[in-house]
Amino acid sequence: MTDKEFRDAAVAKFASELAHLRLTTRGLKSFTPPASSEWGKALKDRDDGLALLAQIGAVVEPPPPPPPTGTLPATITAGGIYRGIREGQVLIRTDQPVVIEDFEVRYGGTGYAIDAQYPGAKALIRRGRFPNIGGTGQAIWSYGYDRIEIENCEINGFWGIRLDNGRSGSITKILRNKLRNQVFDEGTNGNGKWLSHPIQTANTSSPGVLEIAWNECIGEFGKSNTEDMISLYNSSYAKVHDNYCQGAYPKTLSGSSWSGNTKYSGGGIIADGPQANFNELYDNIVVDTMNYCVAIAGGHDNKAYRNRAVCDSRNDQGQPFTAISSGGIGFYIADYSNSPSFVNNKLYDSVVGVIGTSGNRNDYWSPIAGAISGITTLPNPIDHQKELAEFQGWQQKVAAAGVKIGI
Repeated sequence: MTDKEFRDAAVAKFASELAHLRLTTRGLKSFTPPASSEWGKALKDRDDGLALLAQIGAVVEPPPPPPPTGTLPATITAGGIYRGIREGQVLIRTDQPVVIEDFEVRYGGTGYAIDAQYPGAKALIRRGRFPNIGGTGQAIWSYGYDRIEIENCEINGFWGIRLDNGRSGSITKILRNKLRNQVFDEGTNGNGKWLSHPIQTANTSSPGVLEIAWNECIGEFGKSNTEDMISLYNSSYAKVHDNYCQGAYPKTLSGSSWSGNTKYSGGGIIADGPQANFNELYDNIVVDTMNYCVAIAGGHDNKAYRNRAVCDSRNDQGQPFTAISSGGIGFYIADYSNSPSFVNNKLYDSVVGVIGTSGNRNDYWSPIAGAISGITTLPNPIDHQKELAEFQGWQQKVAAAGVKIGI
């Protein structure tokens, strides 16, 4: 299904329902939405060309939306356009095209704030807020989907986003989102499974499109508890580009991210798992992510290029982290996934300045001759000021590209 077909299907479904349904609210007479109302305007989308879905790589933003009003349903069982506020979870239980936009989900549990675990799910989720009210489950989760697009959302706390087992030919787009201080419920996940990631795709080997771009993921030491910031686990053919990742930390200066593990193993952006193949990681900026910044740790025919990595392996007060599994490194290529084929993986044309936990430079490494090339190393000192400069560079990059991140 093309972008236009997906959009038209959602709008047609919505228009059909409006044409035959008279809405009744408690204490009010039945009414049909006027053409000037938000629902009425939705009917005009088809004719005036407003895109419900952005084209691949395009940045097409409507005017800033008003604060959410109305109520999102607890369970969505039919395609259409849904807006409003939900106190609790939202379950998508249909394979018809669903658009959830201009919304806020307030969920403080350990499950999924938006749960699209439905065979063949198709959802566009955009311009939404997930405020931090103590939730440690995933903000958005789907399994076995056909199409999931997450655009211009703001996720504060939570586990983050996990999209799993996209079907063959599936469309996955995670674009222009703002994520802060991802956490997880250690009591539930302390066995090492389901560690939190701001963004993760998993077990999606033959997508039509898998794009993760222009996201801003920031964690603060002492407020976040995350593993890899952007994780491609057993996922293939992904384009991961123009993202900013800052702050992947252990729980303490000398402690791990989860009970039972003596050293922190998280980091920045990684292609991981024995079936992570044909991925491209490029034009990303990774700052202060302990253990590693950009890595290829499984699969074959993966490429990482034009990335920047700066890390001093210290907190903002200059105190060093000591329990880091790799000792803190910028870039690496090594098969930690027992891949059946670990060939043609390359990392090149990138910039790095990383101090390891030993206090010495630890910019890049691979046991494979020629796997890493064309690396520019930043001059010493590598310190907090250089890290701050990378964020300023990111802000300038976003402004120059005319990209709007978050709402």
